[in-house]
Amino acid sequence: MATTYTILAVAVGDDDKDLLINSNPPPHEARRYIRGLINGLKDENYTIGNEYVIQYRQCKASELENLFRTYRPVPSAIFCMSKRVVDAALTQYQNQDVPIVGIVSEPADYAKYKNVCGFSAQRFQTALDGYRHFIATVPSLSRIYVLSEKGYPPSDNALKDIKAHFSASDKYSPLEVDVTQGKTIDAELTNADMPPGAGLYVLPIDRCFGAADKILAWAAKNSVPTFWPVTDWVKSTAWPCALGGYGVSQERCGYRMAGKLAHIWSREGAMPTAKFDLCERNLRSNGGDFSWVASLNAYKQTGTVPPTPPPAGLNII
Repeated sequence: MATTYTILAVAVGDDDKDLLINSNPPPHEARRYIRGLINGLKDENYTIGNEYVIQYRQCKASELENLFRTYRPVPSAIFCMSKRVVDAALTQYQNQDVPIVGIVSEPADYAKYKNVCGFSAQRFQTALDGYRHFIATVPSLSRIYVLSEKGYPPSDNALKDIKAHFSASDKYSPLEVDVTQGKTIDAELTNADMPPGAGLYVLPIDRCFGAADKILAWAAKNSVPTFWPVTDWVKSTAWPCALGGYGVSQERCGYRMAGKLAHIWSREGAMPTAKFDLCERNLRSNGGDFSWVASLNAYKQTGTVPPTPPPAGLNII
């Protein structure tokens, strides 16, 4: 069967990427959302390379609107890997026939658009939970530094919730490392001069997801345990990797988003009645979408130790 659909899949990152993906598994450079999307569509009887291909693009946030303005031909669907990408796609495709399937924290912001649907992982709404899970995962933490981006709502809202919970005198009161575009993440991390025993918590920032390899390499070099709002970078043997994570994995998000796109394709472009699904906040083991995972290898590499006994729900791999 000849290829019918072209999905334009867009992510934010410091390094430009332009990949044609027509087989499974996708390349390492693609976010794990893509693996979930491919497997989700497979379960809906759409096979990559036969029924569709993915044109994967990554660019800086400031270049998104130009990407959508100049991209040709018009794609069959747009797969957006952050709120910022959805907003940029709407500058070019607002209320058109091109479906925009995105991952967002606040679905209500998009209710007025006829062609937007997707999945909400509730990233900033659960950031405080993730922060607490970091403390439970590494009880020996002396301080916690957080990567943040000023002016980006998921980051601002997440940091606000965390700060409201911890007094300024609390040792776990977050210390901000601002990585707003224009600042070099490695340099900002180095300038933070983290003391021994400190940990790094990554707020839900698309740019940081795009720079995961760089952040993890820096953290490994400096023996700093990192904790993420996704679990995709927690590995049992690979190093460097995240020590831990709590949230809906990118792969799980992509899988859930695939169901929305399959609905549209199978119904001649009709949007699903429930345009956005909210994540189930239970752990996957209890039928939800969340995972709480830590790497035993990362504990060893960073000189930290798992809690004894491990808290209920923590999966140490």
